[in-house]
Amino acid sequence: MSGAGTNLEPQLLGLECQVPWPANILSGSKTVELRTYPLRPEWSGRKIWLLETPAGQPGRSSLPDNVPSTEHVKVVGWVVFGGMVHYTNQEDFERDLTRHTVTPGSGSVRPTM
Repeated sequence: MSGAGTNLEPQLLGLECQVPWPANILSGSKTVELRTYPLRPEWSGRKIWLLETPAGQPGRSSLPDNVPSTEHVKVVGWVVFGGMVHYTNQEDFERDLTRHTVTPGSGSVRPTM
């Protein structure tokens, strides 16, 4: 079978994280990453590259879906997500502070509840 005209290489997945979050994730001090959208089921258990971008507006990506090579994006490591945490109320969210490390009033993105 010929590989001509086919892409046999698996798709690389990247997750944009603004400074300082990638370092916290890679050091293990942040074990829950917050997003306003659910983790896609096919991403669970897969290697996902962390793309570090400069601090900007919390919750707003500065990258397109297909990321070109650029100076302001650094691949700093990778993670494997094992599942999701869904917070149903503010109390549960605040109780889990030691895992997600997002302090109340910080302006960082909070998941929708």
